[in-house]
Amino acid sequence: ITGSNGKTTTKELVSSVLKKKYRTHFTYGNLNNHIGVPLTLLSMPSDTEIAVIEMGANKIGDIAELCSIAEPTHGLITNIGKAHLEGFGSIEGVAKGKSELFDSLQKSGGQVFINGMSQQLMAMSSKFPNALIYSKSDKDVYLFADLKSTQPFLNFNLNDKIGETHLVGEYNFDNILAALCIGKFFGVDEAKSLEAVCEYIPSNNRSQIIEKGDKKLILDAYNANPSSMDGAVKNFANTPHSKKVVILGDMFELGESANEEHRNLYHLVMNQEFKHSFFVGKHFKSAIPNSSHIFETKDELIKSLKSSDLSGSLILIKGSRGVGLETILEEI
Repeated sequence: ITGSNGKTTTKELVSSVLKKKYRTHFTYGNLNNHIGVPLTLLSMPSDTEIAVIEMGANKIGDIAELCSIAEPTHGLITNIGKAHLEGFGSIEGVAKGKSELFDSLQKSGGQVFINGMSQQLMAMSSKFPNALIYSKSDKDVYLFADLKSTQPFLNFNLNDKIGETHLVGEYNFDNILAALCIGKFFGVDEAKSLEAVCEYIPSNNRSQIIEKGDKKLILDAYNANPSSMDGAVKNFANTPHSKKVVILGDMFELGESANEEHRNLYHLVMNQEFKHSFFVGKHFKSAIPNSSHIFETKDELIKSLKSSDLSGSLILIKGSRGVGLETILEEI
C-alpha cells in the first residue's frame, strides 16, 4: 500500500479485515521507509499467510527500491496528492513516484486494486486488464458502496447492510472501500469485513475524537499536506455545529511551493464561517506575516487559545507531525 494520503489508515483497515480469516502481519505504525519495510519483513512470523506492507516515499525511486525489497504480489495506491513536493518536484513527480508500485506489479503479473474515485489512478489502470476497481455508487465496478452520512462518523451502505464506523471525514470512505475490496478478493465473509471496519478505532493522533468538558476535538495531528488539509477543512466546514474552531499547523516538505500552499490554505480557512481560526508555524508566518490569526510558536498559540472563548466548540486540530500539535491538548 502506498499513496499520498491515507496509507496508514488504509493499512490498518485492510489488516483488520484480513485478520478475520488469515494470519496477518502488517506494518507497525508508519515504519514505511527503507528501514521500516525491512524491519517489518524481518519481524514477520513464519506462519504468516498475508503481509500488509505500507510503503512511503519522498522522492522518485523510493517505491521502486521498496518493491525490490518486499516483492509485492498485490498492491494499491490510495491517491495522488500534493505531498513531499520538495522531493518529488511536482504533482506529476508524485504520480510517477507512486506508480512505481504498479510498475513492479506489472512486471511480476501481480494484482492491482484501483481507487475508482481518482481519475489519475483510473488512467493508470489501463495497463491492467484484470484491475479490480472500488468506488462509491457505481455498480459497474468490483466493489461499490453508498456513503450515507458523515455526521459525526462515516456511515455507509454495502449491499443493503449498514456500516457505522468510528472514522470522521468523507476522505476516509476511500480507505474503507479499499479494505472492503481487498477483503472481498481474498474471500473474507462480507459480514466479518463490515464488522472489522466498524470496530476499527483510530489512534496515534489520526482522526481521533477527544471530549474535554463541553468541547469536542478532532485530533488529526499525525501528518498534513495540501491535499489532506484541503479535504479536512472542507469536510469540517460541512459539519453541522454552531461553534467550529480550527487549529492548523505548518505543512512540511513542500520546497518552493511552501509559501503558496500555506497562503492557499489560509485563504480557504478564512473564507469559511468558523468561529475562531488559529495557525501556527514558521511557514504560515512567512507566507502571511501580518495576520493576527497566525502564531510562529506554540507558546504564542497557547496564549491566544487561553484568552479565547472555546466553550462548547467543535475543534479541528491538524498539522504536520513535526509541529506536535497534540501537545497543546492540555491547554484547551
